[in-house]
Amino acid sequence: MKLELAPAYDIDSVLLNDVTREDLDRFLKSLCARGFGASQQKRTTSIMQRLPDAANALPRPKAKRLGDVIRQQSHHLSCNAGLGLEVPEFDNVPVNRP
Repeated sequence: MKLELAPAYDIDSVLLNDVTREDLDRFLKSLCARGFGASQQKRTTSIMQRLPDAANALPRPKAKRLGDVIRQQSHHLSCNAGLGLEVPEFDNVPVNRP
């Protein structure tokens, strides 16, 4: 089985506010993976450390909101999964709200 990333239009509905380390572990195990162990945490942390820089590289001013969403969701996932990442500041506006 080959895993592929979802198209960008599918990502909008995925929010990480309530996703926990246990949720990630169950999800990976449901895919017959080992679960959210040390190697998965290391890979996730590596990716998430690069996200703020990628968000900052987005064209401004239009992409500021997307950058804030990236930072906000990175913050929530880091806290909920115990990754201990320092995420740069973002506007504290709830995602997917007018």
